[in-house]
Amino acid sequence: GQSSPGGVVCHFLGTLEEDGGGTSDVNLYFSMEELRQAVHSGADTSPGRDGLGYLLLQHAGDLFLEEVLSLINTVWETGCLPAEWRHAVIIPFLKPGKPAGPPDSYRPIALTSVVCKVMERMVASRLVHFLEHRGVFAPYQCGFRLGCSTMDTVAPLELEVRRALANREVVLAVFLDIDHEMLWTDGLMMSLHRAGVWGRMWHWIRGFLSGRTIQVRVGSVLSESVKVENGVPQGSVISPVLFNVLINGLFESLAGIWGDPCLLIHHLLLKTHFYYVAFGHRLFLMLVLFFNFFNMCFLSLFIDCLCNFMILLFNVLYWSILFGQSL
Repeated sequence: GQSSPGGVVCHFLGTLEEDGGGTSDVNLYFSMEELRQAVHSGADTSPGRDGLGYLLLQHAGDLFLEEVLSLINTVWETGCLPAEWRHAVIIPFLKPGKPAGPPDSYRPIALTSVVCKVMERMVASRLVHFLEHRGVFAPYQCGFRLGCSTMDTVAPLELEVRRALANREVVLAVFLDIDHEMLWTDGLMMSLHRAGVWGRMWHWIRGFLSGRTIQVRVGSVLSESVKVENGVPQGSVISPVLFNVLINGLFESLAGIWGDPCLLIHHLLLKTHFYYVAFGHRLFLMLVLFFNFFNMCFLSLFIDCLCNFMILLFNVLYWSILFGQSL
């Protein structure tokens, strides 16, 4: 019979798991220099359930750090992370000015193992260097990248708005708020392999994302542990990099139908009603592509941003057609 998509994914991932450690620099054992740099670059945040904090590691002697490095390299070799490293204690903090009743009034803070955070920082440093050196990320991706900031996306938008105003055109912009907590981990692993990440690096990331558990703590009361099936850990050091790898596929999809997918912006000349309809249809197809991609990757969009966009699109087209001029 015909194989299901899930079966194809499992078979593909099974073939990837047969890859060895490899001789690539990204898969070499970690050095003491890398460990010290990761330890001293971490902030003194609250420890996880094991109670081991950054201050202890930062003031530890050579013998203790050698044992930590030995543990990290053993985990690196096997790809099997201790269960404590894959567990998070979630503490809800009330957002300023929010009522205490609704759940969305709270910001969840995840407490995880500091030793795991140190290893995450070591792995992330290698992974970022590897991906940037290979030019994996689209030039339009500015989030969570060294040397990039919001100005890299704000500047093209401002230029487009100024150009449209000078030419008596209308600019439509779409800003989408993405929730990454349900990110498709199997899709991420396939994206990493396509980017050239394999061997120990690939196996470690897969082990890091597998079998994760969480608990919620309110005061001194702890809930039961719950298994997390998908998504990247909240507050994790390496999570932003992994999110970038998966979302990079969206830019590849957009490149075929949109010349410059840096922003979902486009300007239209105020001429005929047919142009408005054609443009609205094109932008609608763009949103369909977005939702298909996010649905496939188990990413969700906050519905408010879509409603606001549809209202904006309707108002711009309605008033422009009614009065035959720009607003």
